[in-house]
Amino acid sequence: MTDKDAEAFWEFSLSLYGKDGVAPACLALQDKQGADVNILLYLCYLVVTGHRLLDRSDMAVLMEKTDEIRSTVLAPMRALRRRLKTMAASNPMLEPVYRTAKDAELAAEKSQQFELVRHGRALGTPFPKDDDPAAHLRTAIHTFLDKRKTALDPESAQAINTVIMAAMQMRPARKQSGYGEE
Repeated sequence: MTDKDAEAFWEFSLSLYGKDGVAPACLALQDKQGADVNILLYLCYLVVTGHRLLDRSDMAVLMEKTDEIRSTVLAPMRALRRRLKTMAASNPMLEPVYRTAKDAELAAEKSQQFELVRHGRALGTPFPKDDDPAAHLRTAIHTFLDKRKTALDPESAQAINTVIMAAMQMRPARKQSGYGEE
């Protein structure tokens, strides 16, 4: 994967996150399961594009390599942005501050995605071309959430289904080969 891959991952993430129900599903997994949404999106990207499959140890490496940006930049920015949103509801003068915080958080998210691609290049195994990508994605997400050591509630299970269904809609159409084709 190249820096072009990091930009492709970013564009994929924006597209997937914008699909019906995906943003609230990702946020539910973030809030209820402690899931890192960027890693969740990265798992989707790798499966949908057929790049690689990550196992538990690969996910641990990605968590460790992106921990600093997640804990010292993203988590505090997210908390500030959420607080500003609430405060701006009663103080319109804070609306531009809220928008600035939101833009800064988005830039930090993109930076974390770049790190995921950079560190993820050497991880994983080649994607099996003839397997069921939805099943691989479900396994990867469950493995990732197990890594977070949390129980899966019905809302989280539905959120996972929403993300998987939307991600599979983004899979490129595969050429059908048949008899008589040259």
